[in-house]
Amino acid sequence: MCARENLVVGDKLYDLGCTHDNRQQGGSVGETSVNLGNRTMLPRGVSISPKDVGGYISVEGGSSAFMFKIAAVTLNPLTGRANVQTIPLEDTIRPVELKFPAPLKELAGDSAGFDYMWERLTFLFELDDPCDFPEMVDHLDEDLRKIAGRFVQTCRTLAGYSLLDGKGRLNVSFGRDDWKVCADLPSHEAFTGFSATFRQVHNNGDEASFSKVFKGLETASKDLEPEKSKLVREILGKWRNARKQLMNNMTETLICERLQPEGRTDVPKSYMGVKPDELIVNFNYGDTLHWGNHRDRLAEMTKDPNDETFYKYSCISAMIQLTHFYFGFAELIGSALGYARVVAET
Repeated sequence: MCARENLVVGDKLYDLGCTHDNRQQGGSVGETSVNLGNRTMLPRGVSISPKDVGGYISVEGGSSAFMFKIAAVTLNPLTGRANVQTIPLEDTIRPVELKFPAPLKELAGDSAGFDYMWERLTFLFELDDPCDFPEMVDHLDEDLRKIAGRFVQTCRTLAGYSLLDGKGRLNVSFGRDDWKVCADLPSHEAFTGFSATFRQVHNNGDEASFSKVFKGLETASKDLEPEKSKLVREILGKWRNARKQLMNNMTETLICERLQPEGRTDVPKSYMGVKPDELIVNFNYGDTLHWGNHRDRLAEMTKDPNDETFYKYSCISAMIQLTHFYFGFAELIGSALGYARVVAET
């Protein structure tokens, strides 16, 4: 298709070239659906036709943007209107072969979302099997073993939460001047319960958080023999880098960045502008857990009903993405403590 980089309203079409394998997935978990609305949004003389299949389209509006690959275009011979089938750009990477079983999936009510999320994490970070992490239990003091065990147990508890079943759906409709957002959101009770448990492994200040366990393992690694110490620090460094990226960007954004050609900074990215850690803090300490210092910021972000739905859905998605990452780290801790894999209790 021809590049159309200069469109200024509504939808934009892009020719990004062959950036990756054209692998498609069926029904997705946590699906995003976008309705482009009235086709007259497009500038005069611009339309989507069958020749655009394989190309890319961005939909920008409201508080973010969404990037899609055009999978099919069929024309209605009576009306001349086109029916466009798209795939979220971040889902075109599927299927991704996992390097190890999705952590803690055996504890899930519905494990489809576990594999789905670890396909994304594998594509982005290529983390090695956490169960291959070196055993170092003899170098962990009693307090650190207790903290590490608590982290693992909290992750096991989270793994059974229904919020991780992957049934959520976001639907965005764009009109000429506005957007409308609908989403399958959990009840306030489910959202609050998940947030409270999630905070224990996520919040740096909590006693059995990722940060506390990570620092403990990093410190203990200094007592290992040099070659083993170097290996442990290298592995921990990869997990630290992965978490840093997940704190700052949604997986959708990171995947779009990876797939887009170098130098194409003009191309939007799905969920661009959404900062997971900032969003989680605003909800946790502006409403969900505490009506605290972040309540004014949250009120400003969510004063529009569509923004409220979008940001709450994004907050839940961000917590889910990080939760699955923490499940992987729980497997790593299990290996450090001398267990081959964290498994369900019998």
